[in-house]
Amino acid sequence: MFHELKQSIRCSLPTTCIVYGKNADSDHSICNECGCKLPKLGDCCRRCGIEISGGLVTDSCCTNCRLSPPSFDSCTCVFPHVSPIDKLVADFKFSARFDIGYSLSRFLARAFNAYYIGQAKPEQLVPVPLHRNRLDSRGFNQASEIGNVLAKHCGVSISHCALSRTRNTQPQTSMSSAAARKANLRKGFDVSKSDSLTGVTHIALIDDVVTTMATTQAISRMLRAQQDCRIDVWCLARARKTLWSTLKLAKGHLREMKKSSQPELSRMTKPIAELRKNKMRGRLHLELVLNRPICYSTILIQNARSGI
Repeated sequence: MFHELKQSIRCSLPTTCIVYGKNADSDHSICNECGCKLPKLGDCCRRCGIEISGGLVTDSCCTNCRLSPPSFDSCTCVFPHVSPIDKLVADFKFSARFDIGYSLSRFLARAFNAYYIGQAKPEQLVPVPLHRNRLDSRGFNQASEIGNVLAKHCGVSISHCALSRTRNTQPQTSMSSAAARKANLRKGFDVSKSDSLTGVTHIALIDDVVTTMATTQAISRMLRAQQDCRIDVWCLARARKTLWSTLKLAKGHLREMKKSSQPELSRMTKPIAELRKNKMRGRLHLELVLNRPICYSTILIQNARSGI
């Protein structure tokens, strides 16, 4: 009764849209017009959640995940981490704009409910934790705020104390590479001694943005070492893969495959080197080579062609 009264009062009061400042005609701070115009993700890898273009998809799983599967089972996001989503998320995190966090989380809750139609929902929502020092300085954990909205609108219990951050690591946004992000999180999390996850076989890990998957990978590996469970990652936004990160991975595969005496793979080294010196010339050379797939490295680059 009280919840229905609160909803009717909220809907009757004027609300300003957080995107363009118009009057919001919904029960949160994004109007229906802006909600339809917000950037959407296209076809995504069902495993890591990265947006895929070019049609190089097998069972909706990207090449990277087929070669090296992540430690979690799936990753689902509602927005790409581009304008204006990136600014909205930053304002939510660093300026305590809870109206933004609530509004974006409502879109995530809608996607969450739609995803689990016909199948069991996770038994527990687990927000990615903040270290005590950062929590004291910021005043709140953005992942917990997102999780609270999901718990309320999706009917799943949430455990705020299931995980803890044991080291006050540097912000992931300050790391210059994926390797640095991974090293920064080494032994950075722990499972609390509470019984909140005892016997739980399906967990939804909640975060605001997934970039290199370093955080979600580290937590998932730790949880899997503790118990056998399915882990689904849910977040507001997913960073799009850049061509440069894909080329670095491709070069690693080239080094390994050259040891197998495949001389034609050397055709890939020249365009990769050219891309370092001249982006346009390297792109044109890559296009010529990519007309005929040669190896996994070629497929990796094809997956990122839209980001050149």
